[in-house]
Amino acid sequence: MSFKIKSNEENRFEIILEGEPFFIQSLPMAPQAIEEDLLSGAWLILIFAVWSKYDIEAIEIAIRGVKKYKGKLNLGIRPFHDVEEMTGWLPLTLNKESDLNEKVTFTEGEDLPFPKYAGRTPYWLTMEGRKLKSLLPGVLSEEDLENHLSRSFK
Repeated sequence: MSFKIKSNEENRFEIILEGEPFFIQSLPMAPQAIEEDLLSGAWLILIFAVWSKYDIEAIEIAIRGVKKYKGKLNLGIRPFHDVEEMTGWLPLTLNKESDLNEKVTFTEGEDLPFPKYAGRTPYWLTMEGRKLKSLLPGVLSEEDLENHLSRSFK
């Protein structure tokens, strides 16, 4: 298992994965729209702050956690620098309570409340098809991630 974080001259970051299975994918930073691949199947999307050591460590936790599902769950790893970068790809059809302590209900057409959770990174999104299953901010242990995934994908 190996990855690198690379930046270009425009201060845009990308994840370079080496030797990972097909169901673990690097996602581009700040896309204008959600990728079609993310709209089918089951996904954990780790959205990590490029400036956070703890978020970068979460990448390995996410990879190990998803590998236990042996391809039944996909992992997308997306870097971000500012929360505002997410507005282009996150307005989805959201009709699910999030998996937060503060129960937040997302209704169709609403944006996710990332500014409310500023400073609580990384963001762990679970999706199945076009539906958001959960949004959980903050650092997770491997055990916390396993519990989160088993609740999200019962």
